[in-house]
Amino acid sequence: MMRCVHCGFTLTDEATSCPNCGKPVSPVSVLSPQERESFDGVTIDQDGGERSDRNDSQQQQRVYFRHVHMGGNNKLSGLITLLIIGLVIAIFLFFAVPMIVFLMVGAVVMWILNRLFF
Repeated sequence: MMRCVHCGFTLTDEATSCPNCGKPVSPVSVLSPQERESFDGVTIDQDGGERSDRNDSQQQQRVYFRHVHMGGNNKLSGLITLLIIGLVIAIFLFFAVPMIVFLMVGAVVMWILNRLFF
């Protein structure tokens, strides 16, 4: 089973285009031994475990990925992620920045009053 690189939808092995987003399926190619030696992507064993070491003593068949999709199977998950990021940025801009400015202005006013009257 493969996943669409555009939307993450699970595809059948015979699919030529994604039934969810309609984009064409990227062909999967097997890396040559020379390409495997210089591969800098994520290596995933057949049992699903991720590896970062290249010199292991066990010879197992591995799957090499150039693109890893970190999302759900539909467009809604990407939208939810963008909304969460936007919310974090909005909280920072509308609450944290004004609070920092308010505290800095208050500190300057206190310093000026301290210098004038004490």
